[in-house]
Amino acid sequence: MAKVFLSFFNDMYDADVPEKMPCFYEAFIKGLQKSGNDVLYYMMTKFVSDDFGRAPQLVLKKIKNFHPDIIILFNNCFYDISNDFSCPIIVYSVDSPLYFSNKNVLSIKKNNFIYASSDASNECYIRKKFCTG
Repeated sequence: MAKVFLSFFNDMYDADVPEKMPCFYEAFIKGLQKSGNDVLYYMMTKFVSDDFGRAPQLVLKKIKNFHPDIIILFNNCFYDISNDFSCPIIVYSVDSPLYFSNKNVLSIKKNNFIYASSDASNECYIRKKFCTG
C-alpha cells in the first residue's frame, strides 16, 4: 500500500508516556495501518498557529528516508516542507482553518496543497483564503 507521513499537534504529550496521543489521531493511524499502509508520524508538542519555518535537518532527513507517497498535515501543524517533497500534501482541517500553521505559505503556494475538512462550514473559508480560482 502507501507510505503515509502525518503530523499533528499533541496537546496530551507526556514525556513519561511519549506515545500518548488524542484518540482521533491514534484511531486514524491504526486505521491506515490496518489497511496495509506504512505510517510515519510526528507529534508537535507546542501549539503554533503562525509559522514553524523550515524543518530541522534531522527531521527532514527522517521523512526523506521514509519516502512518503502522501503527506497529511492536520491543521498544517508542521514545518514548511512544500519545497522538499513532490508527493501530494493534504492539509486536513480538524479544528478550524484559523488554527492552521504557516498560513502565509498556504496563501502563496495555493497549488501545492490539497485540503480536506470534516466540517463543511470551513470549506468556504478555505477556498477563499487558500485555493486558486
